[in-house]
Amino acid sequence: MLRLQSQVIALALLDRSIKFKHRRLALLRLKEAVELGASVNTEQWTYCKGVMSQVQDVVLRADVERAATCFQASRVAKVGPL
Repeated sequence: MLRLQSQVIALALLDRSIKFKHRRLALLRLKEAVELGASVNTEQWTYCKGVMSQVQDVVLRADVERAATCFQASRVAKVGPL
């Protein structure tokens, strides 16, 4: 139950970051949501994919890409890799 609550909170925070266009924070929150096993929706993936193409921070990119790769290995992602 705690894990499910954590997933819901992580997705809500991701949505908030997307809403306010906090690009870097959205990537960090995507990483956290994925690591918690949350079901990231297509719109969230699409937004973060666009941000990833513009971010200059190579460490952040690597962290998010690693988390996304692990997520995609365990589930079928509808929007493709980041």
